[in-house]
Amino acid sequence: MYARVTSFQVDPAKIEEMKAKLPSIKPQLERMAGLVDWYSVWRADGQGFVFTVFKDKASADASLAIARDIWGGLSKLLKGQPKPETFDNVETLNS
Repeated sequence: MYARVTSFQVDPAKIEEMKAKLPSIKPQLERMAGLVDWYSVWRADGQGFVFTVFKDKASADASLAIARDIWGGLSKLLKGQPKPETFDNVETLNS
């Protein structure tokens, strides 16, 4: 598996607006071939992370255009650019 972890800063005054937009992102996520799982976490100060796990690096690379579209749709809510990092070793400890 392969992971992308993206840090972001949402304007704290717009957190509720961001939360309301999340369901509309689901169809875009469903178009990401090889996506295993996705989580978004944030604090009240707006600091957050998105964790995406893919079956392999090729799937993650193929998803970049969709990821850019998603971030573009959220750009009015963000303070600055999201900062992605990638990880080529992923292990699950569930089941």
